[in-house]
Amino acid sequence: MESWIHDKLSLEQREPLTRNTRNANIFAVAGSGKTRTMVYMIMNDLAEGVPPSEIIAFTFTEKAADELLTRIHITAKEHLGDIDLAGLSVGTIHNWCFEYLLEQNDFYNFEPIDELHADALISRIYDQIDLKEAYGLPFPKAVMPFLNDVEIFYNENLDIQDVPKEKREAVQSYIDLIRRNRILPFGAMIRHATEHLDEVGPLDDLSRLYVDEYQDVNPAQVELIQNMHPDSGELVAVGDDMQCIYQWRGSDVKRILEFDDDFLDSETFTMETNYRSRPEILETANEISNNMADINADKSLEPDRDPTPANAVNWLSYASEEQQAIGIADIIAEYVNNGVDESDIAVLIRKHQFGRPIVEEIESRGINVDSPALRRGEDFINEFVKPVFNWLSQEHQDPRNKVEQKELEQEVQVFESSVEPWIDSSLDYPLNKFWDKLNNWEDSIERQTNEAYNIRTQLYDLLDACGIHIDKSDTDLMMGIAITSQIIRSVEEVHRRRLDSDNRRTPRSVMKEIHLAIDRNQDDFGETEEIDIPSVGVSVNTVHQAKGLEWPVVIIPSMNSGDFPIRNQSHGTSYPDEIAGRYGTNIEDERRLFYVAATRAEDRLFLTDTSSSTDDNRSPFIEELQNEIGDSPVDINQIDQNSWDQDWDSDTDDTTPELAGLSDLLLYIECPYQYGLRRKANIQPAVGDELGYGDGLHELIQRRAESDSEWDDEERSQRVDEHVHLPYMSAPMEENSQKGIEKRIQTLEDLGVLDRESETELPVEIVFRNGIVHGEIDYIEHSEDGLVIRDWKSNLNHEDLLSRYERQLQFYVHVLRHDGYDVSKAVLVDVGATNKSDELVTHKIDITDQAVSRVVGQIEEAIDGIQEHQFEPTPSETACSSCDMERLCPYSEAPDQ
Repeated sequence: MESWIHDKLSLEQREPLTRNTRNANIFAVAGSGKTRTMVYMIMNDLAEGVPPSEIIAFTFTEKAADELLTRIHITAKEHLGDIDLAGLSVGTIHNWCFEYLLEQNDFYNFEPIDELHADALISRIYDQIDLKEAYGLPFPKAVMPFLNDVEIFYNENLDIQDVPKEKREAVQSYIDLIRRNRILPFGAMIRHATEHLDEVGPLDDLSRLYVDEYQDVNPAQVELIQNMHPDSGELVAVGDDMQCIYQWRGSDVKRILEFDDDFLDSETFTMETNYRSRPEILETANEISNNMADINADKSLEPDRDPTPANAVNWLSYASEEQQAIGIADIIAEYVNNGVDESDIAVLIRKHQFGRPIVEEIESRGINVDSPALRRGEDFINEFVKPVFNWLSQEHQDPRNKVEQKELEQEVQVFESSVEPWIDSSLDYPLNKFWDKLNNWEDSIERQTNEAYNIRTQLYDLLDACGIHIDKSDTDLMMGIAITSQIIRSVEEVHRRRLDSDNRRTPRSVMKEIHLAIDRNQDDFGETEEIDIPSVGVSVNTVHQAKGLEWPVVIIPSMNSGDFPIRNQSHGTSYPDEIAGRYGTNIEDERRLFYVAATRAEDRLFLTDTSSSTDDNRSPFIEELQNEIGDSPVDINQIDQNSWDQDWDSDTDDTTPELAGLSDLLLYIECPYQYGLRRKANIQPAVGDELGYGDGLHELIQRRAESDSEWDDEERSQRVDEHVHLPYMSAPMEENSQKGIEKRIQTLEDLGVLDRESETELPVEIVFRNGIVHGEIDYIEHSEDGLVIRDWKSNLNHEDLLSRYERQLQFYVHVLRHDGYDVSKAVLVDVGATNKSDELVTHKIDITDQAVSRVVGQIEEAIDGIQEHQFEPTPSETACSSCDMERLCPYSEAPDQ
């Protein structure tokens, strides 16, 4: 063990392993290999016999969690054989808190909501919690101020008495409402988990707790960690105070600087060696950090790589944004002409709006650009989506006179001129197709039918009628529809949800709310929201979006005063500065962001401004760097020719193994393009069977199977009432559904199916050549002939989905056999048909070695395809008929409905 860890880690990376304290605070500079270090520290724990179930690792994002977990699995398989990693917890703090709360009786059937849903929820309950009175602002102007106040309440773990008096009642009303309706925003997850741990004590079975990106924790998260952490456990925090860039989300850099005050028996370590960047770039980054306040001044970036004979850092100045865009395109073209891959170059912008002229100029040179939120996708939202919802949010009365007639004609003309370029001109009478579908939608809004609330379905029908489909090469439109669908989903789900003592808004009001929500949120995509569409080209994204990434060539434009750094901004909340002061933005925050941008560069760093004619408008950051970059900018023609040569290895294979859920891989097997649209672009499907009936049925089957005795009528009814919560149904429909579930459980009990020795909801994980696949087996029955796998389906009427279900169970057979179990049978149980016939209705699965091997081979090919970004469509009538993306796809072979 010591030898392979010694071979993989440097001396400074190994030092925390030999500490004499329980806890460790690791200051890891940019590019110092912190993820590798965490992987091998966890490997060391496992090798020493620490059970995986006693290890928790927190990451800042789900993407980082997937990367860490896959590396752990692959490394464990290489060095520790077939060690069972079941129970190892790697994920975000929010995910852990939610899973922890679901295990507590008080939080059965609670549902998490993200920031987009919270935004929509506040809009819906605006009047109910009287935000107009609390803020003196009409709808919807108090939505964001209230959300900011609530965020600070949770992030700082405040008492309700700490909330400013005039806002206190609204905050308390919100807290009470989400609790009654079983809703958990991110902040509430942490608060409730912290409070519960405070009551019951720390996690006695927690031996090791790792927290990545510790510089970004807020006070509430620190208190949670303190309450989780037992005296016998060890805590390892890893972070970089110089990269604390989320202060507006509550990050408190003092927590990493004062770690040993929060956690006694601690030792501090530094990892200063940077394996990413050339020494000249690191000298620039160190100069940036020398001007920072509130940092660990004892560390600096130390290079591992050799210097380059080229000019690694260059500063160029232009007279305007237009000239800057041309200059940046010239730089990029120079590299591309010298054989540098387009994807080796990034332009990191401070603000979303800075990128548009740069993107347009690069594209005009015939160079590919990877910037989905700044290209045609944004145009689609502004020119098609928003005008459509603006139109639907208004009542259009028949004109009463010529003046009104003319006004309506002008409105229609402006509307049509905006949307018409997006409609397929090859259609017969394209605008007629548009208006026919839109008028049908508007009619359902006017009549307030249930269909009017099924907004994604209505929108996708409209796009289909207009011939607006997502070609596989059109990542811009893909991104535009993805952003639209995510915002609409949040509004739609919030307004479909049944809330106590609150009637849902009219469909017309919901249309208006969607229009406002798109306005409020669309720019966050590409700024702080994660985008994962595979693309090839020069990356143009914000600095926040670039954190954790790296490129050989990085260009940072608009180094002007007021642009980078942006001007100081107040926190804009109702709290005093002593509570909320750090939620604003000041030059220290901007300097850290500049440091992050500079340290993304591996081999070349370019800084540009638009202040050549007005030096006094230049960024103070440029002035602070003049010892490193010179007193005056250079012209592109003055740059040494060596600077354009590629003196780095562009073929290094650093592919991270894929972590995938089985359900996702089954989608990929059916059609890689469907998988790409759903899982990579994150386009949200139209509402189908999202009402929770199947989940409620599964929950009751599991609980009955785990029960020691049969339920009588009273207990069965009580269990259904306690555990089956269907908030997207009307109250009468929920009651009928609960009775239906209760009857189905009784039927299964009468047939004796649930009284056999069994295991339920068994999580499984298996390592393949290039990735890890995880899933969950509904039900395993123990019989004399071997294990029987049962998967419960509400009904098996969907013939198109049968092959997916069969592959799922065949994979589970492979996992169990791989672990040495004898599996005799696998069946799908049609619970609905069983209830009707009073006899067990099943569909038996072929689990011969040949059938199982075939599915395993398909899954391995799917993992390889996802890693290689292969998302070609493979249409077929069967696959397309069950595809959620069928109306958006130009390749569909589904029969006409």
